[in-house]
Amino acid sequence: MIDYFTEQGWDIEHRTITGDEEVWATTGDGWQIQYTAQENGGNTITVYSEPFWTNDANALSTAIYGRSTVKFPDRSLPGVYPNFPQWDDPVVNNPKI
Repeated sequence: MIDYFTEQGWDIEHRTITGDEEVWATTGDGWQIQYTAQENGGNTITVYSEPFWTNDANALSTAIYGRSTVKFPDRSLPGVYPNFPQWDDPVVNNPKI
């Protein structure tokens, strides 16, 4: 898979996590592909759309957590959960650096 990703001219990142081999490819046109060869013999391939999921994890975290005013309960019934913030909600939780 590394050879294929490289032949396509994609930027790749290879890492080993607890025995699993993982390769990430960034296609340069809005897609990221993750291929994992698991130690248990399983292989997975996952495709991410940058326009949907973003290629900036910090910006995504700020967009979501910054709008959250939820106080999560210690316990709740199955299927009962706080509402997710909306994109047009104001940022109310600024990072504490």
